[in-house]
Amino acid sequence: MNSITSEIDLDTYYFFNDYLAIWNELNTQVIDDSSQDQYEHSANMMNLVATTNKHFISIFNTKTQKTLFCTDNLTEILGFTCSVADYKDKPLYYWLTSSVLKRAWYMMQLSMFFKSTVKKILHSSQVRPTLRWYHHNIKVGAGATARRVGIQGKALKIAPNGTMLLQMSIMKDVSGYVKDDGKWWSEIIINDDTYYHFHEDIRKIIEGNLLSEREEEVLALVQNGLDSKGISEKLCISSMTVDTHRKNMLQKTGCKDISSLVQVYEFGNLWKNNIHTIQKEIST
Repeated sequence: MNSITSEIDLDTYYFFNDYLAIWNELNTQVIDDSSQDQYEHSANMMNLVATTNKHFISIFNTKTQKTLFCTDNLTEILGFTCSVADYKDKPLYYWLTSSVLKRAWYMMQLSMFFKSTVKKILHSSQVRPTLRWYHHNIKVGAGATARRVGIQGKALKIAPNGTMLLQMSIMKDVSGYVKDDGKWWSEIIINDDTYYHFHEDIRKIIEGNLLSEREEEVLALVQNGLDSKGISEKLCISSMTVDTHRKNMLQKTGCKDISSLVQVYEFGNLWKNNIHTIQKEIST
C-alpha cells in the first residue's frame, strides 16, 4: 500500500499523529513485533480519547468499502450490536440497515454526488485537494437504541483516481443541541472554497452554505463573545437585524439556542477560513 503519511499534514491531524505513521507501517509487507506493539499502544490511546469524549472514530477506504480502523465503542456510540470485526468488513450495510428509509436514500444520493461532482472538482484542483463534511442530527437505530448523532469527516488521502481514505468522528448524542423537531442537514466543503449543503426539508444537495454569509459572520462574532449590540456595531446593522439573523440560523439548523449552534460548528469543523479574518478584525 502506498504511504499515506507523506500526503497528510500531520500537524493539523488532531487524533494522535503517531497513529497514522504506525498505521502506514503496519500496511507494509513486513510487520515486526515492535511495530505491532506500537500499533496496539496507539490504538489503545485512540480508544481512550474516543471513550472520554463519547466519540466513535473510524478510518474508511472508499475503494475496498471497508473500515481499516475503528475504536472499540461501536455499540455504545452507534447502538450497533454487530462485532467490531463485522463492522469493519461491511460498514455500509450496518449504516443502511440501521437508518430510516429517507436517510438510507440520502446516503445513496450522497454516493452519486461524490461520483458525479466531488471527484470532478477534486481532480481539477490546481493545489492539494481537500475534502471535509458534517452530517448533523442523523438518527440511527430504532426503539430504545435509537439516537441522533453528528458525523464529522475529512479525507486523509485522495488518490489521483478518486479513491479516498476517510477519517470520521461521530458524536454519540446531539439531542442536547437540537430541538425535538429539529431537522437533519449536511455540509460538504471541497478544497476549502466550494460548498454544498443538504437539508431535510429540501431533500436535494444544493451548492452553497446552509447559512448565508452574513449569518456566518454573526455566528463567528457570537463565538468570540459579542452580544447583539456589539455585533450590530461591528457589522453596522441594527440589533433587530442581528436578532433576525439569530432566529433564522436556529430555524435552519434546528439548534436549541445560538450557543448550541456554535458548539455544533466547532465539532463539525464548519468554520470558513475567513473566520480568522473576522477574529483579527475584532481584536483591532
